Amino acid sequence: MWGCKKLEQVFLLEEENLGGGRGIQIDKVRFPRLEKIQLYNLEALNGFCNGIHNIQLPSLHTLTISKLPNIRGFFPNDDSLSTEPNHSANTQSLFRKEDTLRSLRHLEPCYLDDAMLFHNQLLSRCCFRKLDSLSMSKCKNVAPCLFMDVVNDDAPSAKDEEEQGEKVSETSLFPHLTKLILSDLPDLRSLVSQNMQKVPFGYNLKAVYVGFCKRLLHFSSLAVARTFAQQVENMSFVVCNEMKHVFVLEENEVEGADQSQICDIQFPMLRKLKLSYLPAMASFCKGANNIDFPNLNEIYISASNNLKGFVIPTDGDQSSDMPYLFGSKAFYFERALYS
Repeated sequence: MWGCKKLEQVFLLEEENLGGGRGIQIDKVRFPRLEKIQLYNLEALNGFCNGIHNIQLPSLHTLTISKLPNIRGFFPNDDSLSTEPNHSANTQSLFRKEDTLRSLRHLEPCYLDDAMLFHNQLLSRCCFRKLDSLSMSKCKNVAPCLFMDVVNDDAPSAKDEEEQGEKVSETSLFPHLTKLILSDLPDLRSLVSQNMQKVPFGYNLKAVYVGFCKRLLHFSSLAVARTFAQQVENMSFVVCNEMKHVFVLEENEVEGADQSQICDIQFPMLRKLKLSYLPAMASFCKGANNIDFPNLNEIYISASNNLKGFVIPTDGDQSSDMPYLFGSKAFYFERALYS
């Protein structure tokens, strides 16, 4: 659906559907074969379906929502549609906990005026357990960290995991995510908050694109990077004006840890790396002593004039160990081509 300026709901439960006042309620609606939903440029739309407590979309694998300035929830209830002045948007969610989109594989939220609705349940393990690609672009009111905190109360049970044939840990987030695209998110500062530094993330992540996020300081901590570093094949970071490092060693990683382990990182499958128009970037990785790219075929660096070294070690002294952009003690190329 697109361009319907007065459309407020795709489906609406009206009074005549409630049995003529005889107390009959519709508690559940099921779309067993619906596989794809795309909603574009619907100025008045505030929800997909209102008035029904439980909407089931067992086969939905693709959801695209774009240019919906008045959206207050994909399946809003009366509370999420409240217009009371003291009703905080921070208590609302784009999806309710009951809306278990366990088959969803592709999610594309774009042009959202209030992306906080999306943040509030982005980490729901029920909604996004099988998500393969996440593309988020041109959204306002984005939280400083895309993944703010862990949602524990709606995690799938061990029985559900066994029935679905999933072998990944219940504590992991986005275990099937292979592609992450973040574009033109003006308020984004980092991928995850410090509360989630030790939460396994993106075991199967293969492609990362981050662009036009003008306030982004760094992509993630080294602790988070280690969970997807073993699989990622392509990373691009372009036009992020305040980005100083792609990865950083956070202070809470250092406390009581073995320096030789936390300061080393490998990207064994990475084949392509692009760093372009990053005027504030000082290094690719701050805090790592050794970083290894054994299969890197292509690296492209342009318009990043503040780049002092590819790696800045934990002590911050690069004058002796890294006299050039790629120091032999900290960075290992086997067959990379760079420009």
